[in-house]
Order: sequence, then C-alpha cells, then structure tokens
Amino acid sequence: MSDLITALRAKLDEVEQAALNATPGPWSWAHRAGPHRYALVSNAHPSQVVLPTSAPDVYPQRGDAQHIALHSPDAVLAMVAAHRLLLDQFEELTNNRERMFDPALSLQWHLLHQVIETIACGYRIEVTW
Repeated sequence: MSDLITALRAKLDEVEQAALNATPGPWSWAHRAGPHRYALVSNAHPSQVVLPTSAPDVYPQRGDAQHIALHSPDAVLAMVAAHRLLLDQFEELTNNRERMFDPALSLQWHLLHQVIETIACGYRIEVTW
C-alpha cells in the first residue's frame, strides 16, 4: 500500500502543478464581442481569454469547452486538497497501529483503504487487488 500512496502523492503533485501553471479559474464558456466571438474565459479575470475560437463549430466544441471549464484550476486544486486530506487521514491511522484495536477506527481504516484505491484508479494508477 505504501507504493500506492507514494504513486498517488506524486500524481497529486503533478496535477496540482499543472493547475497552478494554468490561468486562474473558475472558467466559463462565453459569447463575446470582437474577433473571438466564443471563448473559454477566466471568471476571475473576465478579459483574460483561456482558449479563443471564432466560431461555435470550430474546436473546442461547446461540450469540450464546458468540460474544460468544469475542470478549471480552482476545481482541480480543491479536488487535490480533498484527496490529500484522505491520504493524510489514512496514513495517520496506519502509523498508529495500536488504535487499530478500536473497532470503529479499524472500520475507518478499511473504508479509507478502499476509497484511496478507488481514487488511484481515477488517476490511472495501477492498483493490485
């Protein structure tokens, strides 16, 4: 399990850095005046175009743009923080094995173990069952 935790923490670092390097979010798909009638824009800085296009039928398609907007840097950073919190809770329980004799904490450890394996699958990290 420690290899999985290490791999997941490395992936979270990678995802976090990509989000920090991106234009601040949240983002939205906007109809605008000017040469880029349709654009993915930063709501934090509305004049800042994240991804411009001249026509709605040119990449990005509206569905693609909406998907990208939903995964703006602020959303990704919130997800990374939540996943790290779960990893920290799991490691705290794992490092204090004496507490594992408490049935409630043992159950919490097993549930967190399953949650972490499921999160790892979402990041396409191989989980050995």
